[in-house]
Amino acid sequence: MTLRPPQPRTTAALALLLVGLLAGLLSGCSGAGRPDTAAVVGGTAISSADLRIATQQLSENIDPQVNESVTLNLLILNELATGPAVASGTWRPDAAYNAMVARVPQPAQPTLAALSGFHANRALESAGLGAQVKERARTLGVTVNPRYGTFDVDAAQLGSTLPNWIRASSPAGRP
Repeated sequence: MTLRPPQPRTTAALALLLVGLLAGLLSGCSGAGRPDTAAVVGGTAISSADLRIATQQLSENIDPQVNESVTLNLLILNELATGPAVASGTWRPDAAYNAMVARVPQPAQPTLAALSGFHANRALESAGLGAQVKERARTLGVTVNPRYGTFDVDAAQLGSTLPNWIRASSPAGRP
């Protein structure tokens, strides 16, 4: 068997294959496919760290029943509702918003965003403009990390997560 040096076509094909693989790997590094991303609305990522801090501040200072699902829904609504509510004059930070913010000592930016999402969405719904939020969700696209559930565009809210289908290992051969 005689070894020949690689032919130019083979080398070029190999280079293209490597470039394609590298591009595929890098494209998987953005958005809700990353473990540290809770959701992506349009091109805006909501990180798991932002979700945790907002959930902690809201549950400790606003309502102890606030959990990650509630907070993530509010952060998504901030991206979908706040712009249209402010642009239409339906809402801007008001006394009710400021009263809630005042209840949170040193509120983090994600906490302020969640509260904006709550109030802006509520204002749009009250004005009969809730369809704008749903349309914006369809236009921008909302991708949620499956750990946190799915986003129902028709309801403009986060759906529940799948039940825990991973079972803990059982002791010594027991099912």
